[in-house]
Amino acid sequence: MYKRYVELRDAMGVRDSAVAKAIGIPQSTFSDWKKGKSSPKYEKLKKIADFFDVNVNWLSGDSDTKTILSSTSELTKEETSDNVISIPVFDSYESTDVIATFNLGITSKISRNIKGVKYHNDNMMPRILPNDILIYDNVAEVKENKLNLLIDSNNNLECYNIIKLGNGYMLESYNQIVPMRFVSYDDFEQAYKVIGTVIRSIQRH
Repeated sequence: MYKRYVELRDAMGVRDSAVAKAIGIPQSTFSDWKKGKSSPKYEKLKKIADFFDVNVNWLSGDSDTKTILSSTSELTKEETSDNVISIPVFDSYESTDVIATFNLGITSKISRNIKGVKYHNDNMMPRILPNDILIYDNVAEVKENKLNLLIDSNNNLECYNIIKLGNGYMLESYNQIVPMRFVSYDDFEQAYKVIGTVIRSIQRH
């Protein structure tokens, strides 16, 4: 349903052109959808759903159950508030001043050592924008195929999807102009400190 796409697009703060470019479909897909001329076929709809990390059945209107699917979240909308915790959010990793708090339901897969931090980098655009809040599980170990938060040698906070490859890691950004980088295990240990795994990103407008 087009209105569900608009809901996702506006929540992320991106334009049709950015979505079309990121997933490799014509921008006219969205204008035709809006005007009611045609609806995206399943293949395109699946790409759109994957971009926004939601289940395609919800986006198509075949289901009213919206599930967050990707590594940016371990949580689903259907979860109850039985295990809700209040999470402090800091302006930077080194800051001790709380700038906000979020109440969040958690699953048994996630520890209770959860924090939030404002992300200032643009390497994860358009999914994670500068000044978005990243809620993360504060466990100091690399999680493969997850969004890992790292502190570099200059104490800068960085976020990457990390893939194990041979004798090292591939650091993947969502921003298409930022190339993937391979870092050997030894170089990674010297250059970075892992502080946790992102479980949710929250857009700031």
